[in-house]
Amino acid sequence: KENCGDEFFVETKYDGEHVLLHKIARDQYKWYTRNGKDFTKDYGGSSSLTELVSGRIHPFFRSTVTDCILDCELMLWDKKLKKLCKAPRVLCRNRTSGSEENGVRSVIPERGGAAWRYDW
Repeated sequence: KENCGDEFFVETKYDGEHVLLHKIARDQYKWYTRNGKDFTKDYGGSSSLTELVSGRIHPFFRSTVTDCILDCELMLWDKKLKKLCKAPRVLCRNRTSGSEENGVRSVIPERGGAAWRYDW
């Protein structure tokens, strides 16, 4: 009676980094914010960059998907707490110069604050 006897569905809203992912020509990617800022350099433009997001998500696409655009929320998975968590927009520190410690990469929030650590 509370909902007039009709069925209804509820979808969980995850509040992550809102991104538009353009998958182009099977293994190339372009990443944009909702305001059109290009973040491809930070998230990876090729499936061969396995240390970045593009290389990590590439295997989840069917081989028949050559081009698509996904409007999504990018979230981090906390392996220790086993839950999704929101991270502020991050910038990788020394991405290629050995800033990793035991497979965990350090990142710095764009607006300051404590460094986030995550394991790819």
